[in-house]
Amino acid sequence: MNTLNKIKNYINDRAIWVALSLYIVINSTLLLTVESGIHLIEGADAGSWYSPALALLKYGSFVTLNNPETLMTYRGPLYPLFEAVMLWVGNGKILSIVIGQIVLLWITGVFSGYIVALFIPRYKTIALSLIVFNPNALGIAHLIQSDTLYALFITLSVWGLAKYMLSNNKLKWGVITSIFLSISCLIRPTGQYLILLLPAIFFLVSTLYGYKKILRESIIHGVIGIIISGTILAPWMMHNQDAGWGYVLVPSNIKAIYLRDNTRWAEKIYRNISMGEAITNVNDSKLMHISSRGKIWEKMSNKERSDDLVEYYGNKLVSYPIYVLLAGYLDSWVDFLGGGGSVNFHNLLSIDVVKAIEKNQTNIYSSRLESVYDSLSNAPVGAVLISFFSYFYVIIIRVLGLLGVIKIIKMKEYSLLLIVIGLITYFAMAAIFVGNSRYRLPVEIGFVILALYGLLFLNNTKRASV
Repeated sequence: MNTLNKIKNYINDRAIWVALSLYIVINSTLLLTVESGIHLIEGADAGSWYSPALALLKYGSFVTLNNPETLMTYRGPLYPLFEAVMLWVGNGKILSIVIGQIVLLWITGVFSGYIVALFIPRYKTIALSLIVFNPNALGIAHLIQSDTLYALFITLSVWGLAKYMLSNNKLKWGVITSIFLSISCLIRPTGQYLILLLPAIFFLVSTLYGYKKILRESIIHGVIGIIISGTILAPWMMHNQDAGWGYVLVPSNIKAIYLRDNTRWAEKIYRNISMGEAITNVNDSKLMHISSRGKIWEKMSNKERSDDLVEYYGNKLVSYPIYVLLAGYLDSWVDFLGGGGSVNFHNLLSIDVVKAIEKNQTNIYSSRLESVYDSLSNAPVGAVLISFFSYFYVIIIRVLGLLGVIKIIKMKEYSLLLIVIGLITYFAMAAIFVGNSRYRLPVEIGFVILALYGLLFLNNTKRASV
């Protein structure tokens, strides 16, 4: 089927038009209901994403808003660029960014449908719907944060990899996969190590799919992918070098913050204390470390200080007993895999709920699940209903996903299983101890694929019993 026929079939699909109509109604209702400014106020780290966009509009380059002489390195360039474009189109209105993200989420759903159609054609529209009506994704799309744009390019990377697998390892699709993956790293750097793994990824996918005569080519394609990705990432790495951070994608001051946040979680678990107390302990420990450096610290540049803190937090993190690290990962994975994302809707609709993250500052919980339950125990009815629906969605998708794993194994589609499970595992591991539903957004396509194979399992079982 050529591209033109695919487009015609898509346009003529009534189910897609029904989904689109419902999507427009839901999002329009949210846009009309949400108070002005909430999109920015409640977005995770929204200010750190929004300021570079304003600076880009004002100065025409990636500099800090308050000091145009200083290069902006705290965030990747593409989401601020997206914000700046939408603000320019929308005459400076924040709502224009949200509308743009609503469109991006729909596009993500469309490509998710394309991916599923490669394996289970009749579930294409269901896949689209599960993505765009996912409470986690829908709520995030209405907040000023980079996750929606990031999820789109990770989904496009999965699409490229699936096409590479099914096309007898055509170099074209290996190149497309590499381009989309490297672009995603200019939004958020989480996937940067996947670039280095491209030769292994292409090789394993090819091997498991049965391409035994072209394995050498798959490794070469992976090397080409690394070269292409490096070329795409090079300008931003040069930008960071010009800013004094070295030829890197992620400056060491950002790495230090990342390791610090994970160290706080480890400290909380190890001492069995509240998060507020853990933050105090880790900060005090850092100050003692700086004090021990004496005059050496005073003579250090910002880069040298950040490099030092990266080493310090890294050593401190691995110094905790193994049970602490395992408990931290388990707790993080529960939140990563099971978080419903309902807090985004609570914030958008200004529903008065004490956030679990805030309760963790003063209370001691055995798990994040317990803190969520405590937050909802005295919450308004609206908040409880939103949370119920969000968790219901997650539970259904996970149960179907487990059945999906069984179905994929029975069908011996090991290459697809590698792509899906590998993607989910990588992003869950990357979060270390700070896993939550927001960090899961880029891999929702993986959970949807597993769930739809679970649905296929149930349908086949039902037919066999008739």
